[in-house]
Amino acid sequence: MHRRVTILAALSMLTLASMAQAENLTLVCQGQGEKLGSGYKSGYMWDDKQKKYVPQSGIENEMRPYAAAVTVRVSGDSGSVQLPKSMIPPIHGSGDGDGWWPLNDVIVGDREVRASFKLNGLNHPKLRIDRMTGMLTMSGTGFDFTGRCEKTDANERRF
Repeated sequence: MHRRVTILAALSMLTLASMAQAENLTLVCQGQGEKLGSGYKSGYMWDDKQKKYVPQSGIENEMRPYAAAVTVRVSGDSGSVQLPKSMIPPIHGSGDGDGWWPLNDVIVGDREVRASFKLNGLNHPKLRIDRMTGMLTMSGTGFDFTGRCEKTDANERRF
């Protein structure tokens, strides 16, 4: 009888531990980053052959800074990330229309959360949240983002 109680107690503790690991997190991360942009440029450039400045124009790609807020929801080994319009590339897919993308390969540890998501066929950004500092780092093709996260509860008012 004593052995049965001990086994039941151990199973109860394991169940509680697994329930604690499947915590629900909703984080709002304010920060900044850079994204690839392009624009029409015109000006003058030195021509060594002609030994003078000549007019030039064309489209140039460059990294442009931006500020944004990203929301991350994690529940166990699944989750989603909401990106503002300023971070979404012109060619994108798999989002639900509200800017939410499902997270893949979610790993929730004591010190960090890691995941990736699919913006389009070529862009699969990776994100990492340091649970000790609250810092989110995210990088994909043509953009990066770093922000400080705050835990929020959708059922509680802020003020």
